Amino acid sequence: MKKITSNPPKLILICLIIVLSYVIVYELILTAHPSSTETIYKLGVILSKVSYSIIAASTFYFISQYFPIYLPRERKKLKVLSNVFQKAITIDTILQELKNNLGVSGDDFKNSNVFRTAIGNINTTSPVGAFPNWYTYLYNIKIELLEIINSISIYNEFLSIDMLHEITLIERQLLTQITFAGYQVLLTTNLSYAEITIQEILIHNKHLQELREREFAKYQAAFKSAGDEYRKTYYGNQK
Repeated sequence: MKKITSNPPKLILICLIIVLSYVIVYELILTAHPSSTETIYKLGVILSKVSYSIIAASTFYFISQYFPIYLPRERKKLKVLSNVFQKAITIDTILQELKNNLGVSGDDFKNSNVFRTAIGNINTTSPVGAFPNWYTYLYNIKIELLEIINSISIYNEFLSIDMLHEITLIERQLLTQITFAGYQVLLTTNLSYAEITIQEILIHNKHLQELREREFAKYQAAFKSAGDEYRKTYYGNQK
C-alpha cells in the first residue's frame, strides 16, 4: 500500500502546475517577443500544444476520476484501516494473554529452548482463567481470532500485501485441528504437541504488529485530522 502523499493524483497535480506555469509564461511573455530562429519558434509551438493536451487530460482526470471515485475511496480506506488497526491490536491482546498464561515474557517465544520448556511445563488439564482446561481455552482463542481475521479479510483490497500475508499465516495455523480441537486428541499431559503451531502464531503476530505500527505511521496525520473533524462536528470545540 502506497502512502497517500506519494500517490498518482499528487504527481498529476504537480505536473499540471508546472505545465500551467509554462503556458502562462509562454502566452503572456514569450509570444510577445519574436523568436531568434524558426526552430525555436516551432519548438515553442510544439511545447504549447503538448502543454494544452496535458492540461486537458489532467482536467478530465480530476473531473471524471479523482473527485467522484478516488477521493471517496480514500475516505473509505481511512475508515477501514482505522478499524483494521484496532482489530489487529485486539489480536495482539489475546495472544499477549496467551503468552502470560504460558509463562512466556517478551520475545522468549523466539527462543526454541525456552519456549519448549514453558510449553512442556503446562498441565493441559488444569483450568485457565474461566476455562476448565487448556483444550477449551485454546479452542476459544481459535474462535475469537478467526472471527476477527474474517472481519479483516473482507477488506483485503485496502490492506498491504505484507499485512494480509501475516494475517493469512496466522489463520492457517489456527486451522490446525489437533492444537485447537477443544478436547484431548493425543495422549499427552502437556502442550508439547502444540509447540510449533503456537510458536508460529506468536512469531507471525509479532510481524503483524510491527507492520501495523508502520502502516499506522503513514496515516497518522490523516487519522488525527479525521478525529479532530469528528469531535468538532459532534462535540463542538470541546477538547
